[in-house]
Amino acid sequence: MGISVNPCALTVILILILFSVAWTLADGAGMHQRPCHCVKLLSAEYTARLRGGHLSCIYPARRSHGCPSAVVAKLHQGLSVCLSLKEKRVRRWIAVSECGHGKRSVRGRRRIHCCH
Repeated sequence: MGISVNPCALTVILILILFSVAWTLADGAGMHQRPCHCVKLLSAEYTARLRGGHLSCIYPARRSHGCPSAVVAKLHQGLSVCLSLKEKRVRRWIAVSECGHGKRSVRGRRRIHCCH
């Protein structure tokens, strides 16, 4: 006598497993990160180094990026750079682009709203 399994329940379980695997893969590829923030670098040094100075978005940094107290800026070319918003000299280098406005977050940090 074998164990009887409801085919409908088995299908639901398989769908859940496939969805969790797909979600994990997407998380590893960074497909559903937090909303990005549009900024523009003003420093001539950084502008030259970052090929035009336009950043596509800026993400909260993860420890895996090697800069836990900073944010990771993603460039249009796919490069990335760590920017610390706590340092005044770095704060002078970034400015909100014409499509966003800087506001204070709950913790007092300056947060630049996404312009997408």
